[in-house]
Amino acid sequence: MNLDADLDLETELLKEYSTVCGIDEVGRGALAGPLYLGLCLVDRNVTPPPQGLKDSKCLTPKRRESLVAQVQSWSLGHALGIATVEEIDTYGLSTALQLAAFRGINNLLAQGLTVEAVLLDGIFDFITPKEQALLSLWDVELPEAQPHPMPRVLTVKKGDLKCASIAGASVLAKVARDKLMCELEDPGYDWSSNKGYASAKHIAAIGQLGLSPWHRQSWKIPGVTKSEERRGHES
Repeated sequence: MNLDADLDLETELLKEYSTVCGIDEVGRGALAGPLYLGLCLVDRNVTPPPQGLKDSKCLTPKRRESLVAQVQSWSLGHALGIATVEEIDTYGLSTALQLAAFRGINNLLAQGLTVEAVLLDGIFDFITPKEQALLSLWDVELPEAQPHPMPRVLTVKKGDLKCASIAGASVLAKVARDKLMCELEDPGYDWSSNKGYASAKHIAAIGQLGLSPWHRQSWKIPGVTKSEERRGHES
């Protein structure tokens, strides 16, 4: 049964917090392209979510696109947080996720909104800063300020299937990232079809063309030899 996401968790949190922000990522497992986080903020005045709102992966591209404007008007506020390919290679995926989250939350704060609590899809809280002692070992200076104050973060396994705010965030991030990947100059990687993920055609093209500047150079990418990697860097 393919049920729509609901507001049960949001409603419970809104008894304690004035705003709740659903956050979901797109592009975590891709071989190429940036990382996108969608953010969908609701408050105690939230109305029933748009009909048919669920995890973006359960929707057709046409249906996802039709939901964007509905999600934007339904939510109290919405934003995207993006980490570039270069930042993924420089900082690693976990820190790039945190960077994108900081950017997205700060985008909402810049709109004059407050973000008191976050419903984060998955089981890993990549938003809340870890112990300072551990941070100092990383020696990482992120090009984005930590949001102040930091919201309370609750992770929700399969949250994009359960929580309407997370499902809305998923739709916003998926449509925006897919649009970017379809618009990239494509010498044969088939971006418009695979969106940077590891399809057979994509991997075969990497074997022929090497890596592009849009590929995550620090990753172990199937079919890439050192000579092919150099060829991609020089193109």
